[in-house]
Amino acid sequence: MSGTAPSATNPEPPLTSTTRRLERELADIEEEVVALQEMLQELPTIFERKFQARLQQLLDHQHSLEWENRALRKRLLAIAPGAENDPLPLRPRGLLPPAIRTA
Repeated sequence: MSGTAPSATNPEPPLTSTTRRLERELADIEEEVVALQEMLQELPTIFERKFQARLQQLLDHQHSLEWENRALRKRLLAIAPGAENDPLPLRPRGLLPPAIRTA
């Protein structure tokens, strides 16, 4: 048979500059995918930290408001006529459910 058969020593054609460029781009994209997957795995932890920080701010503010409310009630009771006989009813402590308050 006559014709050009691929050489047994070099079965693959030589790489062209386009092929090399595409292989570099592919490697870069694969690295980016790995980095994005790692970031995606960290998201729940990041969101949990942000949620806890905001929740703590709310709980601190709630505590401050409750303290201020008690102080105002004491002042009101001190200046109200006949207040010693009829104390104002206190509302339940806290706006948030106990499970969240202790978080």
